[in-house]
Amino acid sequence: MDILSEEAQVGGELPGTNTAAGVEGDEPDRIIGLQQFPRELSALLDALEHSACNPEIACVLVGSLVRILQLSPERTIASFKNLNAVSRVLQVACVQAQESRRPGSMEPSNENSGMEALVSVQDQNTCNSPKIIQSCFNCMKMCMEFFAKFIAAAEDTRSLILHSFTCIDCLFDLFWVEGLRDDVLRHILDLMKIMPFSEEDKKAKLQLCSKYLEMFTQLKEREKSFVDLSVDLLVGMRDMLQANQAYYQTLFRDGECFLHVVSLLNSNLDEANGEKLVLNVLQTLTCLLASNDTSKESTFNIQPRHGIPPNRLDFVAVDEQVGCVLLHPSAERA
Repeated sequence: MDILSEEAQVGGELPGTNTAAGVEGDEPDRIIGLQQFPRELSALLDALEHSACNPEIACVLVGSLVRILQLSPERTIASFKNLNAVSRVLQVACVQAQESRRPGSMEPSNENSGMEALVSVQDQNTCNSPKIIQSCFNCMKMCMEFFAKFIAAAEDTRSLILHSFTCIDCLFDLFWVEGLRDDVLRHILDLMKIMPFSEEDKKAKLQLCSKYLEMFTQLKEREKSFVDLSVDLLVGMRDMLQANQAYYQTLFRDGECFLHVVSLLNSNLDEANGEKLVLNVLQTLTCLLASNDTSKESTFNIQPRHGIPPNRLDFVAVDEQVGCVLLHPSAERA
């Protein structure tokens, strides 16, 4: 396939371009009709999906998509939208994340045990070497670069992503890739800041909010050092509440935020981490409940709705007058 042979070279000639004429990123107007090449773009995306388990080939193909979009976003964004390019690229990134976590993906130890010596050649080939792990990460980074450029290419791209269950699921999956986490969280928070204009928008925002809040529980289960990550999520919540308190109080309440946030306090932590987490939880709960009687009432209905034992939440008390969250004296017994 001609398009694949051309795109398989970094910096190679793009469909409808003239490299001999010296087309560069600062001369997008000289690209000849990239919008006339949906078949080529479709072929490139198909090839990417077929190469999803090969990080080196996938990285080159995604890099070609990045270059096409970078050179002429106005002329290509419609084709990328019609081809569901962003969700397909993110799914490839998730495949790479899974590949990098496969058994044997950790760096091998210096000494091999007798059992390891019995591993067949075939099994050894399926184990990911440090080089393959790096290739997977490079591919994921390239996928996120495409995602960022796609968002920047048009005003409606963020809304399109918000309404894509696949894109949202992929972003939350990629959050667990340590080297991508900061970028992914930034994109998630940007999506959380979209103001809804329709019922579909509201449903999409509530689903996004619910997945965001579920991460608090997942962090405790998946990360040994979960305090700093939890604080990052709590800070993100407070930033949104400061931007539009009433709206986000309602959104987080509908997502049962109080239950998720308070659950962070049910952890055995050292003094320093425990103090840091408790302070951030209380600051966040105070913002969630401030001047909002409905939210305050909702907190007192959590126990009967979820069958939580009385002693589970008795360390948190809500000051009805000022909307502050205070540690109950019984917390000293914890």
